Amino acid sequence: MTNQIYHTMFKSGILKLKNAQVARAVTSMKNHARKCDVPYLLLKVNSCPGFIYGESRDSAAIEKYEEFVRSIQRGVYRCVVPVGAVELPGGG
Repeated sequence: MTNQIYHTMFKSGILKLKNAQVARAVTSMKNHARKCDVPYLLLKVNSCPGFIYGESRDSAAIEKYEEFVRSIQRGVYRCVVPVGAVELPGGG
């Protein structure tokens, strides 16, 4: 078993969204993270700037999730940390 995790982060510079838009966006992002096998997802979407951070032990899963986020809402989210590996200290 490797002691690596893969992660990515997106940033949004748009103004605050309406509550219904936020609820739809969060539901969509969480459901797709589940489908892509991305177990850790941190969302801050109802503020400016908003961000999405995802983390997984599987590089293919996080790359698939990155492609999904790039495609949603006509490019609202900009990738600020491309998919990369981070070495975990110790036993992981």
